[in-house]
Amino acid sequence: MNIYIWREFGILKSVNATDSTLYITSSCGTTLKMSLRKYKQQGLLVKKKAEAMLGSQVIVRTSQNTAQWSTSEWFSELKTSSDVNNQKVTEPQKRNHNEQCLSCEGKGFYLFCGGTRKQTCSNCGGSGVRAEALNSKANGWFRNQKVESEPTERDVQLKDYSRSYVEGDLGHINTKFWNGK
Repeated sequence: MNIYIWREFGILKSVNATDSTLYITSSCGTTLKMSLRKYKQQGLLVKKKAEAMLGSQVIVRTSQNTAQWSTSEWFSELKTSSDVNNQKVTEPQKRNHNEQCLSCEGKGFYLFCGGTRKQTCSNCGGSGVRAEALNSKANGWFRNQKVESEPTERDVQLKDYSRSYVEGDLGHINTKFWNGK
């Protein structure tokens, strides 16, 4: 689970650190903390960055990758507001369902039998796009197709996993009879 939440913090007033926690305080009196025990290397880099940003307008990021914890208490990264304004913001494009890899469902990875994550899908190479869609001739066909809306619970059809395999403790396992959810 990687949920990133960026929000305005205000003008960075002070940076303090103990052995276990990094604290930043805004000019409004808001204080956020970051665990140095859990994120030692990253925490030291963030501390140096924060010290260089003293007196600047700052936004903070909370990444809830271990649990759902309070974004009003913890942070994991910070940037000056001007850095964000200078970046070109692009909206993620809605991908045609026909382009998504069937083995990894367009995510670029899939799970071993034991629940551990395989880094890249062997069918799409981690791109999440079917090999046919990467072919220049097929690309034109996919572009001309109408982009489908997100399926509702009634419209969901079972996916065809007849050519999909998962590596696990017992070797390759055919996933033909998986229901696709």
